[in-house]
Amino acid sequence: MRKWILPAIVVTLMTNAAWAQENTTASKGDFGTEISFNPFDQNGNTFSLDALKLRYFITDHDAVRLSLGFGITKETVKDEDTPDDYVNTISGDFSIDLGYERHFKVAKRLSLYAGGEVGFLSHYASGKGKTTIAGTTTTIDFKNITTVNGDRAYAAFTAGIFTGLDFYVYKGLYLGAELGLYMQTGKTLKAEAKTTVGDITNITKYNNTTTTTSCQFGVTPTIRLGWTF
Repeated sequence: MRKWILPAIVVTLMTNAAWAQENTTASKGDFGTEISFNPFDQNGNTFSLDALKLRYFITDHDAVRLSLGFGITKETVKDEDTPDDYVNTISGDFSIDLGYERHFKVAKRLSLYAGGEVGFLSHYASGKGKTTIAGTTTTIDFKNITTVNGDRAYAAFTAGIFTGLDFYVYKGLYLGAELGLYMQTGKTLKAEAKTTVGDITNITKYNNTTTTTSCQFGVTPTIRLGWTF
Protein backbone atom coordinates (compact mmCIF):
# COMPACT_ATOMS: atom_id res chain seq x y z
CA MET A 1 0.00 0.00 0.00
CA ARG A 2 2.85 2.40 0.80
CA LYS A 3 4.14 2.30 -2.80
CA TRP A 4 0.97 4.16 -3.87
CA ILE A 5 1.39 7.02 -1.39
CA LEU A 6 4.12 8.93 -3.25
CA PRO A 7 2.45 8.71 -6.71
CA ALA A 8 -0.84 9.78 -5.16
CA ILE A 9 0.78 12.83 -3.56
CA VAL A 10 2.46 13.77 -6.85
CA VAL A 11 -0.80 13.46 -8.80
CA THR A 12 -2.64 15.54 -6.18
CA LEU A 13 -0.02 18.29 -6.27
CA MET A 14 -0.03 18.35 -10.09
CA THR A 15 -3.85 18.54 -10.15
CA ASN A 16 -3.89 21.38 -7.63
CA ALA A 17 -1.22 23.25 -9.58
CA ALA A 18 -3.12 22.91 -12.85
CA TRP A 19 -6.36 23.99 -11.14
CA ALA A 20 -4.64 27.05 -9.67
CA GLN A 21 -3.28 28.02 -13.09
CA GLU A 22 -6.76 27.87 -14.58
CA ASN A 23 -8.17 30.17 -11.92
CA THR A 24 -6.55 33.42 -12.99
CA THR A 25 -8.22 36.81 -13.03
CA ALA A 26 -9.55 38.46 -16.17
CA SER A 27 -7.31 40.07 -18.80
CA LYS A 28 -7.55 42.31 -21.88
CA GLY A 29 -10.24 41.27 -24.34
CA ASP A 30 -12.23 39.23 -21.83
CA PHE A 31 -16.00 39.64 -21.76
CA GLY A 32 -18.11 38.86 -18.74
CA THR A 33 -21.71 38.62 -17.66
CA GLU A 34 -22.92 38.76 -14.10
CA ILE A 35 -26.07 38.65 -11.97
CA SER A 36 -26.52 40.18 -8.54
CA PHE A 37 -29.06 38.54 -6.26
CA ASN A 38 -30.13 38.87 -2.65
CA PRO A 39 -30.94 35.56 -0.92
CA PHE A 40 -31.56 37.20 2.44
CA ASP A 41 -34.89 38.21 3.97
CA GLN A 42 -36.12 41.60 2.76
CA ASN A 43 -39.61 42.58 3.85
CA GLY A 44 -40.75 38.98 3.66
CA ASN A 45 -39.15 38.30 0.27
CA THR A 46 -36.38 35.74 0.73
CA PHE A 47 -34.95 36.01 -2.79
CA SER A 48 -34.54 38.97 -5.11
CA LEU A 49 -32.74 39.20 -8.45
CA ASP A 50 -31.38 42.74 -8.58
CA ALA A 51 -29.54 43.29 -11.85
CA LEU A 52 -27.77 41.91 -14.89
CA LYS A 53 -24.28 43.25 -15.55
CA LEU A 54 -22.12 43.08 -18.67
CA ARG A 55 -18.39 43.76 -18.47
CA TYR A 56 -15.60 44.12 -21.04
CA PHE A 57 -11.87 44.43 -20.27
CA ILE A 58 -10.24 47.00 -22.54
CA THR A 59 -6.85 46.36 -20.85
CA ASP A 60 -5.59 43.90 -18.24
CA HIS A 61 -6.59 46.39 -15.53
CA ASP A 62 -9.44 48.47 -17.02
CA ALA A 63 -12.99 47.43 -17.74
CA VAL A 64 -16.23 49.10 -18.82
CA ARG A 65 -19.54 47.79 -17.57
CA LEU A 66 -23.24 48.04 -18.35
CA SER A 67 -25.87 47.23 -15.73
CA LEU A 68 -29.53 46.60 -16.48
CA GLY A 69 -32.21 46.36 -13.81
CA PHE A 70 -35.90 45.52 -14.11
CA GLY A 71 -38.63 44.84 -11.60
CA ILE A 72 -42.41 44.72 -11.58
CA THR A 73 -45.07 44.36 -8.88
CA LYS A 74 -48.72 43.60 -9.56
CA GLU A 75 -51.49 43.61 -6.98
CA THR A 76 -55.22 42.88 -7.18
CA VAL A 77 -57.62 43.73 -4.35
CA LYS A 78 -61.12 42.23 -4.27
CA ASP A 79 -63.94 42.11 -1.73
CA GLU A 80 -65.67 38.77 -1.15
CA ASP A 81 -69.02 40.57 -0.73
CA THR A 82 -68.66 42.28 -4.12
CA PRO A 83 -66.63 39.86 -6.28
CA ASP A 84 -67.14 41.90 -9.46
CA ASP A 85 -65.44 44.94 -7.94
CA TYR A 86 -61.67 45.19 -8.00
CA VAL A 87 -58.63 47.42 -7.78
CA ASN A 88 -55.57 46.51 -9.86
CA THR A 89 -52.21 48.23 -9.43
CA ILE A 90 -48.89 47.77 -11.21
CA SER A 91 -45.55 49.40 -10.45
CA GLY A 92 -41.90 48.73 -11.08
CA ASP A 93 -38.49 50.00 -12.10
CA PHE A 94 -36.22 49.98 -15.11
CA SER A 95 -32.62 51.13 -14.76
CA ILE A 96 -29.54 51.34 -16.94
CA ASP A 97 -26.05 52.25 -15.70
CA LEU A 98 -22.75 52.71 -17.52
CA GLY A 99 -19.55 52.47 -15.50
CA TYR A 100 -15.78 52.08 -15.42
CA GLU A 101 -13.68 49.76 -13.25
CA ARG A 102 -9.95 49.85 -12.42
CA HIS A 103 -8.72 46.42 -11.30
CA PHE A 104 -5.85 45.60 -8.98
CA LYS A 105 -4.83 41.94 -9.15
CA VAL A 106 -3.64 41.17 -5.63
CA ALA A 107 -3.54 37.38 -6.03
CA LYS A 108 -3.89 34.72 -8.72
CA ARG A 109 -7.63 34.38 -8.10
CA LEU A 110 -8.43 37.66 -6.35
CA SER A 111 -8.99 41.03 -7.99
CA LEU A 112 -9.89 44.25 -6.18
CA TYR A 113 -11.41 47.12 -8.15
CA ALA A 114 -12.70 50.67 -7.83
CA GLY A 115 -14.64 52.87 -10.23
CA GLY A 116 -17.67 54.98 -10.95
CA GLU A 117 -20.90 54.92 -12.93
CA VAL A 118 -23.79 57.07 -14.10
CA GLY A 119 -27.27 55.95 -14.98
CA PHE A 120 -30.98 56.50 -15.46
CA LEU A 121 -33.89 55.10 -13.45
CA SER A 122 -37.53 55.02 -14.51
CA HIS A 123 -40.16 54.13 -11.92
CA TYR A 124 -43.59 53.48 -13.41
CA ALA A 125 -46.98 53.16 -11.74
CA SER A 126 -50.58 52.75 -12.86
CA GLY A 127 -53.88 51.47 -11.55
CA LYS A 128 -57.39 50.49 -12.54
CA GLY A 129 -60.54 49.82 -10.58
CA LYS A 130 -64.26 49.13 -10.88
CA THR A 131 -67.14 49.33 -8.43
CA THR A 132 -70.91 49.06 -8.78
CA ILE A 133 -73.22 50.97 -6.45
CA ALA A 134 -77.03 50.85 -6.78
CA GLY A 135 -76.72 49.39 -10.26
CA THR A 136 -74.36 52.13 -11.49
CA THR A 137 -70.88 51.06 -12.52
CA THR A 138 -67.91 53.31 -11.91
CA THR A 139 -64.52 52.65 -13.48
CA ILE A 140 -61.32 54.57 -12.88
CA ASP A 141 -58.02 54.43 -14.77
CA PHE A 142 -54.85 55.88 -13.23
CA LYS A 143 -51.83 56.98 -15.26
CA ASN A 144 -48.45 57.47 -13.53
CA ILE A 145 -50.06 56.82 -10.15
CA THR A 146 -51.52 53.63 -8.67
CA THR A 147 -54.42 55.07 -6.63
CA VAL A 148 -55.56 58.51 -5.48
CA ASN A 149 -52.86 58.70 -2.79
CA GLY A 150 -50.75 55.83 -4.07
CA ASP A 151 -47.36 55.19 -5.61
CA ARG A 152 -46.26 57.92 -8.06
CA ALA A 153 -44.17 57.40 -11.18
CA TYR A 154 -40.87 59.30 -11.45
CA ALA A 155 -37.66 59.53 -13.46
CA ALA A 156 -34.21 59.94 -11.94
CA PHE A 157 -30.55 60.28 -12.80
CA THR A 158 -28.05 58.34 -10.71
CA ALA A 159 -24.30 58.46 -10.09
CA GLY A 160 -21.96 56.60 -7.81
CA ILE A 161 -18.46 55.57 -6.88
CA PHE A 162 -17.76 52.04 -5.69
CA THR A 163 -15.21 49.43 -4.74
CA GLY A 164 -15.45 45.68 -4.76
CA LEU A 165 -13.72 42.37 -5.25
CA ASP A 166 -13.87 39.35 -7.55
CA PHE A 167 -12.79 35.91 -6.35
CA TYR A 168 -12.37 33.42 -9.18
CA VAL A 169 -13.61 30.02 -8.05
CA TYR A 170 -13.00 27.99 -11.21
CA LYS A 171 -11.72 29.22 -14.58
CA GLY A 172 -13.89 32.24 -15.41
CA LEU A 173 -16.47 31.63 -12.67
CA TYR A 174 -16.25 34.13 -9.84
CA LEU A 175 -18.06 35.40 -6.75
CA GLY A 176 -17.94 39.00 -5.62
CA ALA A 177 -19.15 41.79 -3.37
CA GLU A 178 -19.43 45.54 -3.79
CA LEU A 179 -20.07 48.69 -1.77
CA GLY A 180 -20.26 52.33 -2.76
CA LEU A 181 -21.45 55.90 -2.36
CA TYR A 182 -24.48 56.73 -4.51
CA MET A 183 -26.45 59.85 -5.43
CA GLN A 184 -29.85 60.11 -7.06
CA THR A 185 -31.90 63.08 -8.21
CA GLY A 186 -35.40 62.49 -9.51
CA LYS A 187 -38.69 64.18 -10.33
CA THR A 188 -42.21 62.80 -10.16
CA LEU A 189 -44.18 62.69 -13.40
CA LYS A 190 -47.51 64.36 -14.04
CA ALA A 191 -50.40 61.97 -13.52
CA GLU A 192 -54.11 61.71 -14.22
CA ALA A 193 -57.16 59.70 -13.29
CA LYS A 194 -60.01 59.07 -15.74
CA THR A 195 -63.28 58.31 -13.96
CA THR A 196 -66.31 56.99 -15.87
CA VAL A 197 -69.71 56.83 -14.19
CA GLY A 198 -72.25 55.41 -16.60
CA ASP A 199 -71.84 57.53 -19.76
CA ILE A 200 -70.08 60.44 -18.03
CA THR A 201 -66.29 60.68 -17.99
CA ASN A 202 -64.20 63.07 -15.90
CA ILE A 203 -60.43 63.48 -15.94
CA THR A 204 -58.54 64.61 -12.85
CA LYS A 205 -54.99 65.81 -13.44
CA TYR A 206 -52.14 65.70 -10.91
CA ASN A 207 -49.84 68.40 -12.25
CA ASN A 208 -47.87 68.88 -9.03
CA THR A 209 -44.33 67.49 -9.20
CA THR A 210 -41.67 66.87 -6.57
CA THR A 211 -37.91 66.90 -7.08
CA THR A 212 -35.83 64.83 -4.66
CA THR A 213 -32.05 64.46 -4.34
CA SER A 214 -30.48 61.85 -2.09
CA CYS A 215 -26.95 60.71 -1.35
CA GLN A 216 -26.10 57.62 0.66
CA PHE A 217 -23.39 55.09 1.41
CA GLY A 218 -24.64 51.64 0.69
CA VAL A 219 -23.61 48.11 1.48
CA THR A 220 -26.26 45.81 0.04
CA PRO A 221 -26.21 42.15 1.17
CA THR A 222 -26.06 40.82 -2.37
CA ILE A 223 -24.04 38.02 -3.91
CA ARG A 224 -22.46 38.64 -7.32
CA LEU A 225 -22.11 35.58 -9.51
CA GLY A 226 -20.35 36.01 -12.84
CA TRP A 227 -18.60 34.28 -15.70
CA THR A 228 -15.71 35.74 -17.69
CA PHE A 229 -14.74 34.30 -21.05
